[in-house]
Amino acid sequence: MKKDSRVRKKKALPTEGDRSTLVPRIKTHRFTAALREMNIPEDQFPYTEPLVADLLVTYAFDLPGIFQMASGAAIAELGIPLPEVRDIAVTNLKRQLPQIGFEGLGPIKRIVTGENLEACTLLAGPVWDQVGAEIDGDVVVAVPNRDVVLFCGSRSAEGVAALRAVSAEV
Repeated sequence: MKKDSRVRKKKALPTEGDRSTLVPRIKTHRFTAALREMNIPEDQFPYTEPLVADLLVTYAFDLPGIFQMASGAAIAELGIPLPEVRDIAVTNLKRQLPQIGFEGLGPIKRIVTGENLEACTLLAGPVWDQVGAEIDGDVVVAVPNRDVVLFCGSRSAEGVAALRAVSAEV
């Protein structure tokens, strides 16, 4: 009995990074310090940009089951000029980012995405514009973990104290 030689081809998932899979990731300076201690070769070192305080924006290729960090060399190989990296990565992230919600925790609020992308919402300007218009004072943000982003208004002494306390706990 002969087998049917016609096989349905499934759409192949990407196995290596390309422009469409480049996304931002938020890390701390501890991340790059740990990589330096591991003696990662400079040409394999992830490309980073400063964000705020001890936070960095790193870039990765979002491949099935894994984020593969994107080095400056890998980005250059794709022909992406460094000043355009963040815009491309944020555009790709927007396709993945679910609805962003807010959860009240007393005098502070928490960003909720349900996809462990909470820290990446720091790059979602319109969200923070909306938040800024609705709170009292400037936006004060704490990111104690990649899936925990807390905020309050700067005029809320109780909120700022709560941010410090929760951040210390997490």
